[in-house]
Amino acid sequence: MIFTKANLPGVTLKMSVIDWNNNVDYCSVDLRLVCNDPINCPPGSATRIAGNVHTESGQGVMNVDIVTTSNLPENPTIYRTDNKGNYGLEIYTDTELSAHKNDDVMNGVSTLDLVMIQRHILGIEPITSPYKLIAADANHDGQVTASDLTEIIQLVLGTTKEYPNNYSWRFPIEDQVMSVDRPFPYLESMIAHTGPGDGNYNFIAVKIGDVSGNAVV
Repeated sequence: MIFTKANLPGVTLKMSVIDWNNNVDYCSVDLRLVCNDPINCPPGSATRIAGNVHTESGQGVMNVDIVTTSNLPENPTIYRTDNKGNYGLEIYTDTELSAHKNDDVMNGVSTLDLVMIQRHILGIEPITSPYKLIAADANHDGQVTASDLTEIIQLVLGTTKEYPNNYSWRFPIEDQVMSVDRPFPYLESMIAHTGPGDGNYNFIAVKIGDVSGNAVV
């Protein structure tokens, strides 16, 4: 059976089933069709989505990979944010979005961050931002402990060049409730749906180890 763009956005088919005793039954199946060819697809078949990747303080982060995942053969596909942290793309089916950046691991990381994490662990001066708690969780185990201090110290001393169990950046989605009491776990992907109108899909950029917020973006 061959479908053309004239069948968009979908068709209803009659599906029959027969068993070994020649008993027959059928049902109606709604088949949703997706056109993933921007040149030949009719106007309106694609949904334009856009978003921004920025720090907790609102600074846009450039060169972040936006990864799209769907049932289309060309996925996963990678797009990249501009110098203001913006990105835009078209989707032809519901698509999962996530963000990734794993370079410049020492950006913003210093002994000041070690002091802040240590004071938090000792209860002297607790960290009051859920995103800073994510930054302090260097080993990505969902808690802030002395083990995180150890990993950051090894980076500062040059003993290691990367986090063994973490990326240089994490990107929680903006559209979720974040609490300093329960910062973990957090969502790092979301589904962009096709349909009328633009969608805005934002991420918060968290530089791992940079609790003081000094990373250059």
